[in-house]
Amino acid sequence: ADRPGAISQPGFGTPDWQPHVQREVDATTTAVALQDISVFSKFMVEGIDLLDFLAELGANRPPRIGRIGLTHALTPQGGVHSEFTVSILDNGRALLTSAAAAEERDEDLLRQLAQRFDVTLRNVTEDYGAIAVMGPKSRELLSRLSDTDLSDTAFPWLSVQRIRVAEVAVIALRMSYVGELGWELHIPRDRTVAVFKALEAAGRDLGLGYYGAFAADSMRLEKGYRAWGSDLGSERTPCEAGLDALVSVERRVFTGRDALLARRAAPDRWSMALVSIEGVEQPPFFGHPVKVGDQIVGLVTSGGYGCRTGLMLALCYFRSPLPDHNMTIEILGQDYPARMLETVPFDPGNSRMRT
Repeated sequence: ADRPGAISQPGFGTPDWQPHVQREVDATTTAVALQDISVFSKFMVEGIDLLDFLAELGANRPPRIGRIGLTHALTPQGGVHSEFTVSILDNGRALLTSAAAAEERDEDLLRQLAQRFDVTLRNVTEDYGAIAVMGPKSRELLSRLSDTDLSDTAFPWLSVQRIRVAEVAVIALRMSYVGELGWELHIPRDRTVAVFKALEAAGRDLGLGYYGAFAADSMRLEKGYRAWGSDLGSERTPCEAGLDALVSVERRVFTGRDALLARRAAPDRWSMALVSIEGVEQPPFFGHPVKVGDQIVGLVTSGGYGCRTGLMLALCYFRSPLPDHNMTIEILGQDYPARMLETVPFDPGNSRMRT
């Protein structure tokens, strides 16, 4: 719902709808694609207390200047209230982005926290458009419109820079929700269409195409990325969602910290895992029960067909411990065999994004 656009995904290959055979992806058969992500909520935070403000915002520490981090603001009970991508632009300024559907609640949360710090908060959602430029040829495309060195050394993964694209000053984030090399460009609203058209014109011979919300959801599932609002919500902590790497509690104070620690140590805590479902053509969605025999042991929170891997995938919460055999998922009254995936099925080493 947060990523509008066409369902097709030229440049990433067309699904053949044979969901039970895992495929290898040939990088030479993919190119570059654009998605309009302007609907994201966007907030600019400035001031001398910026890092202190960000340190109390959520469960993760703020990134360094020029870097990008992900943090989850928690409820007092330790569940996920909001998810923010945090980009530190300079010593006293950061761009925060979050889900489109969460704009008002996220602004309320940020303004309440900002009262305790010397910072200025601006909701810039309507001031900036945003374009995702993704795929193995994204660097080549952007290099045709920018004089900035976009090499991995000069512009590494999970970093942010102000650059010019098609003579327009933009905030460029090297990050990807779809598991491919790419950048998110945040552009002054009145110049967004011009940049989009320049990208289209410059990418024609590269096989440039477009992708939308369904394609993005398919690709993020192949990477096991959790989605706010379905996989991440107030009922579960980031640790229960398998995001321990984004939780830092030592010598820190933030809302929900003690509750998160208590739930992490509880014997009845939940766990999230990515599973593959066999023999089903109807994609799973929120609420399908996961069973071992007749016993319900888990719940699907999101699912869909992985266009690049040929797998039907689902993210599921389980009561600890995780089931290790004879697992099924009930979809529209029928049980289908499911297996736990030990690693994400698409590029588990993140080599495509780091290239």
